[in-house]
Amino acid sequence: MAAPKRTRATASVTFRCHGHPRITGGHTKTVELTRDAEVTGRATCVLGVRSEHDDRVLGRLRGDVEVTLSCGDLTDTFTATMSAFFLGDDALVFRRGPGLRGRTIAYEATKTAAEIDRGLVAAVADGDAVLDVTIRELGTGDRAGALFVVSVPIGNDDDLSPRARQVLEAA
Repeated sequence: MAAPKRTRATASVTFRCHGHPRITGGHTKTVELTRDAEVTGRATCVLGVRSEHDDRVLGRLRGDVEVTLSCGDLTDTFTATMSAFFLGDDALVFRRGPGLRGRTIAYEATKTAAEIDRGLVAAVADGDAVLDVTIRELGTGDRAGALFVVSVPIGNDDDLSPRARQVLEAA
């Protein structure tokens, strides 16, 4: 008799970001949510500031995800694949293309900032707006993790590189 097929419950993470008058949502390659309180007009990928995301919780998500952005009664969604190499950052970047870049939380996103509902983008351009973000695992896609090999100095932990320290702290 074959072993019963076990399905893993899909995980979901929800957090808030805030609006900003310089949000334009015009970038054609990425969507970004940042912990920064201020952005310039050059930040055309940013759709939310003062993000309240938890890097450790987000780092547990694997495979394909659905990202839902909601502001008031306006909602838009897109899908992407979580990067096993995301260690946490002040910015969460959802990238249209491949994921092997710093700050990329997910890659192969089906939408960019320029493709998000224009009414939603206009709503988050209000500095008082609240953007609710939900990232939900779909149970598909590459669910593998990543193995990081970190060289550790003998004797003096102060000799750790900033990158090595970040990898070890994220584990």
